[in-house]
Amino acid sequence: MEVKVNLSKYGLEEIKELWQEIEKRSITKEAIMVRGWLMDRMEELASPESFEKWLNTDNLEDLKNK
Repeated sequence: MEVKVNLSKYGLEEIKELWQEIEKRSITKEAIMVRGWLMDRMEELASPESFEKWLNTDNLEDLKNK
């Protein structure tokens, strides 16, 4: 089964809010898949430096728009 996800209408702040919501959920294969989609969108929207910093600190405040 292939799932198509379009997160292009969401800005970085909205994606960060979605990230916080998924973090509250149990770890399931579906949650892991959603986290991957959100991370892909974060990487598209955030500056490369802030994305790398976020990966190292896990602090959403580190993510800044390009």
